[in-house]
Amino acid sequence: MADLYADAVDAADVEPELEATTDFPDAPLPLIEVVDEEGERKLRLVPETADVIAAIDAELCVVAMCGPHRSGKSSLLNWLRDPAGSRGFTVGHGTSRQTKGLDVWGRPADIETESGAPAALLLIDVEGLGGLGVDANYDQTLFALAALLASSLVYNSPGSLDEGAIASLGLVSRLARKIEADEAGGNSDHLPDLWWVLRDFALELVNADGYEIDSDEYLESSLRRTNRRESDEYRAAIALAFERRRCATLPRPYEAESDLRADTNKPPRPAFAAALADFRRRLLSERPRPKRVRGAALRGKTFVALAATYVDAFNAGATPVVSSAWMAVVKAECDAAVDAGVAAHAAALLAVPDDAPEAAFAAARLEGCRACDGIVAAASNDAVLRSSVGDRPLLDARRRCDHDFAENLRRRRDRCRTALSRATAAVEKKLAPRLRATRGEAHTTCTPFDDATDAEQAAADAVSATAALQTACGPGDAGFLATAAVRWAAENCRALMERHDRTRDAEAQRAGEEIASLRERVAFLEGEQIAMRDAAEEGRKAVASAQTDVQRLTSRCSALEADVSRSRAAYANLAKDAASTKEALADANAMLESEGKW
Repeated sequence: MADLYADAVDAADVEPELEATTDFPDAPLPLIEVVDEEGERKLRLVPETADVIAAIDAELCVVAMCGPHRSGKSSLLNWLRDPAGSRGFTVGHGTSRQTKGLDVWGRPADIETESGAPAALLLIDVEGLGGLGVDANYDQTLFALAALLASSLVYNSPGSLDEGAIASLGLVSRLARKIEADEAGGNSDHLPDLWWVLRDFALELVNADGYEIDSDEYLESSLRRTNRRESDEYRAAIALAFERRRCATLPRPYEAESDLRADTNKPPRPAFAAALADFRRRLLSERPRPKRVRGAALRGKTFVALAATYVDAFNAGATPVVSSAWMAVVKAECDAAVDAGVAAHAAALLAVPDDAPEAAFAAARLEGCRACDGIVAAASNDAVLRSSVGDRPLLDARRRCDHDFAENLRRRRDRCRTALSRATAAVEKKLAPRLRATRGEAHTTCTPFDDATDAEQAAADAVSATAALQTACGPGDAGFLATAAVRWAAENCRALMERHDRTRDAEAQRAGEEIASLRERVAFLEGEQIAMRDAAEEGRKAVASAQTDVQRLTSRCSALEADVSRSRAAYANLAKDAASTKEALADANAMLESEGKW
């Protein structure tokens, strides 16, 4: 895309410097249309646009822009694509909707993902939510479709994060949350990062205590519970559907309303340009995540196949099950690769003429197998497929190639036997006397052989015998006699091959039995490992509990020892007091006795 992103504005730290793939149309294309079928709204994946995206052979980072009707989301997407905003997605200022369904910019940009791998950036413009003549189900469907297709979902809304804005996003987030809840295992990587962009924002970002906060903290504080049931349900829908969420604020781009016209070339205010540059840097330069489903990054072909599956599910009135849709896409990709590989193998076999030696047929089989393995491996080695299917496509292709080779070999041998039988029958009828005289000599050179060395020697002997037969029978009959000799040799070769086939089948059966036995042993060992792991865990828990009890008893003993020490000290004090009291009593008695005497 020529001049996809302009130079940085002075207020931005780093602006994206992206190159575009030039073999794609530099214009907006309808990706998913909304059509009327017998009075019902249906979604339609546009085939021409699907072909364009399917040609992208790179991981996809997909940014989808959605938001309320007439909120300026198409303009914002154009500014993201090109800071000058001179052209891009259709922008309107009337009451009618300009975007219907989902549009995509046809020419992807070259970027790097969070792992540093090259990727292609797709920009998707979603029809505005809450327009005239549509209901909540329609808005939820478009929003959920955008969420399923995007790796970063930008929600564009005007003003601040008030109850109305939260309710609007929370309402359309419910279907996306339901899709997440339907997935087994809690894998939420198919839902995107949420970027909530607040347009025409003029407030100070401070918390309840008056301290300055950033836009992300502002979003999180706005999603906290309010103890109002309906309001908290909207907040929960947003928080649960989008675990990864961020916020950006943009001031008003122009002072005058007239400058908001679609055909204006006036640059936006510096404050808006700086905020936009910062948002673009955070969204596009900080290594965005590629679109993933069940851990696998999507490429153009799988993205289109998945989109078609989602469209079919929504048109049927069902909630898409991401795991089922993904496995359907993976199966289609694998089946196509296997079919192409098997076709390449079959073409290699068909290229061998019937009268060619069987060694040439075996060489063609080897060449076809290599071609098949290359085609299937090129597809299944992709992380998108290998993460879900492993080596199953390659094994399936090899089984089919083995079956096709066996069938082709059987048909080839049948054709050869038929031709030899017909030729030999004609020869024997014409040259029966001479054949009887020479059969013994030819037969001695065509006896069954046991290994490759014997086969090579037998072939050399057959050549010598054929030359001798030609000399003995004359030029007129040599061809017929040679054909008869070849027929006898072919029958002997067939017997040897059948013995080899039986040996191979027996070895394959033994190998299968050994594999089954090993699998049972592995399953038993895995069970033992799990049991030992559980026992070890219980032991660790018991040791931890015992240590806790020891610590508690030690503390108790220390407390008791302290109590005993205190009791002993008190007893000593009491003993001292008792002694003092006795002395006082003795003195008192002495005084009383003295007074009595007096």
